Parts: sequence; structure tokens; C-alpha cells
Amino acid sequence: MNSNRLHFAALQVLLLLGGLPGPGCSRDQPPGETVVTARPFDSEVRSHFGKEFCRIAEGAERVEVERLNATIEEAFPPVLEPVGRPVVPSPEWAARLRAVLGDSRNYQYAKPCVPHPGVGVHFKGGPEQATLLLCFECDMLSFAKPGEFRWRSFDPARAELVKLAREAFPLDPVIQGLREKRGSP
Repeated sequence: MNSNRLHFAALQVLLLLGGLPGPGCSRDQPPGETVVTARPFDSEVRSHFGKEFCRIAEGAERVEVERLNATIEEAFPPVLEPVGRPVVPSPEWAARLRAVLGDSRNYQYAKPCVPHPGVGVHFKGGPEQATLLLCFECDMLSFAKPGEFRWRSFDPARAELVKLAREAFPLDPVIQGLREKRGSP
């Protein structure tokens, strides 16, 4: 066995035995927990949604997720009514969401539709807040100040966003019925 394979095998044994922390872990972290750290939002995302809102999301002290009922009155924007109480997801969940939001490859241009957001995510940092609205009917999201809208298509990220929504609302039949891919059973 060459020395590279021997070093790799030794490292694998150490990781299996807990001799070294695994990826995203530290020795001070409780066993069984994984810390996911998202890269900073890329420049294209910052340009479209605004540096201020990206900064708030990256450094949020608290994240809340809520189900929404969106109704369209005579004019846009939709009237958003909370359904139930907000959920406070795990830090790992929030980091996974930030990783999706911060990558410009997960977006396409806005579509000609009227979004009906069913999920809202609130990033809170002191007095500042940024709100993410997700419409799974047309795969559009808005990320802006509460009450403002900056829409973008999230077709490339649909599967991951559906998984995150299902985790946040495990007992919600509408969310659990969402498909990761359009047109799939």
C-alpha cells in the first residue's frame, strides 16, 4: 500500500473513532449535531436583492418560518395572512436555506405570473428584518423588507426549497404534497 493510501486509511479510522472532528464540526459541539456554514451571498444575488437584505439574512439572530394564505384583492400585492404560528427552525436548517439563497445559480428571471406565496421566512437581526416569500405554484420568491417585493424564479432550487418547507411543516398536508420536481408523481 503506498503512503498516500495509508495516510488516507489512518485518517478515516480517526474520523470513525471520533479522534478528529468531521467536516463542519468542532470538538466543543455536542455529539450528533452538525454545523452547516453557508458561504456569503454571491455578488449577483446581492445586486438583485440588495446588499442590506443579504447582510440581514447572513447575520440573522433569529429565523422564523410561517405558512401563509395569499389572496389577491383587486390589485397586486397579495394579502398575506399567517396560517398557524411561526416555527423557529434549527440553525442547521437556516444555514441550508442561506446556502440556497446565496447562490445565483439557483435563480432565473421573474416569470409572468402573480405569485401566491405559501411560505414566509423572516430573518431578524435586532430591529432589522428581511422577509423571504416562497410561491411553490410558480416557483417564485421575493426577498426584501416586509411589505416590499423583489421577485425571482427559483426553478433550479425547487427540490431543496421543497425539502426545507417539508421539514419546517411536517404536519401540513399542502406542504407535504409538494413535488420536488414539476410534473413528477
